[in-house]
Amino acid sequence: MSTKKPSVLFLTSWYPNKKDPQLGIFVKKQALAVSQYVNVEVIYVTSGSDSSEETTVINEHFVERILYFKKTEGILGKYSALKSWKKTYKKAFLEANTKPDLVHVHNAFPIGWLIKTIKKRFNTPVIYSESWSGFVNKKSIPFYKMKIIQRLSKKADLILTVSKFLQLEMQNAGVSGHFEVVGNVIDNIDSNTEKHNNGTTRMLNVSDLNDEIKNISGLISAFYKANIGNAELHIIGDGPDFDSLLSLANQLEAMDRKVVFHGRLANSEVLQLMSRFDFGIINSQYETFSMVGAEFVLSGLPIITTDCGGPKEFFREGMGLMIRPNKEGELIAAMENMTANFSKYRLKEEQEYIRENFSSESIGRLLFEHYSSLLKN
Repeated sequence: MSTKKPSVLFLTSWYPNKKDPQLGIFVKKQALAVSQYVNVEVIYVTSGSDSSEETTVINEHFVERILYFKKTEGILGKYSALKSWKKTYKKAFLEANTKPDLVHVHNAFPIGWLIKTIKKRFNTPVIYSESWSGFVNKKSIPFYKMKIIQRLSKKADLILTVSKFLQLEMQNAGVSGHFEVVGNVIDNIDSNTEKHNNGTTRMLNVSDLNDEIKNISGLISAFYKANIGNAELHIIGDGPDFDSLLSLANQLEAMDRKVVFHGRLANSEVLQLMSRFDFGIINSQYETFSMVGAEFVLSGLPIITTDCGGPKEFFREGMGLMIRPNKEGELIAAMENMTANFSKYRLKEEQEYIRENFSSESIGRLLFEHYSSLLKN
């Protein structure tokens, strides 16, 4: 006799949508992973050019609903947007496909604003998952955001973080509750794509182009100073500093070396491209996990990464080189070392480690164990 699968409602502050296909991709991957064990419905609300809804059946146990409210311009735009956002979510709650057995809230701001409504409407256990880097950037968190975070953490039956590093930073910031760690899903990747480098060393960075966090300007500067011969630095991503970083690369352009900006690509496109490069670089000031670092390794690329918190959740010595953040000399030396030695890395054991600990199967099973524990109680 088969047992009915529990129903879980994902409510999230970030989620891939037609404006940004990369936003919160890790939330979608967790939803897909745990849909092996439960029925998942995702509801995500954001602004758009008009009011509309996109409902997509991902598989027989996973449905996503993305709702857009019409964006309002002008001095009252932010107030109007907040009002429309709340109204759209409350309407979506009433139209949820089934009454969930459990609600899984991802990233406190802004969805945590509705925690009282969520508890009242569904009257189920609540899990709060967090991956926001704001806890680790050493700046003060705005008062209103902290109030929402603390209110959500008090109402939640369990708090999940993507790394032990993030858990400790949240606790240091004053967030209390029952914590557990569940990492991001790292998709299995075909790493056998033929490289076409024609004697050129090709290195890859995949980032949101927010220089304060990702330090892409430091990466570009070190790239031109390093003694690495004929080389290319490829950057995939978009963000507020795209134009200034492009300008910096143009100013520093050398005849035998170039920086290539690809703009924002869907995660599936990025994964297809990765194994065409020789190694990956993460030059961040801080990361709560760094999915892309693990994806590099699974694609067969050794990595240079800064010791910026999150990568410690998966990094092992055989994967590449770890340096201190914001140390240009160390980054230059690491680039020179990796350019000379990337072909010597044998990543089979490291790839197997990533698969065992961060595959869709392992993360889905771990989430289901947490769900089952709460539902039993």
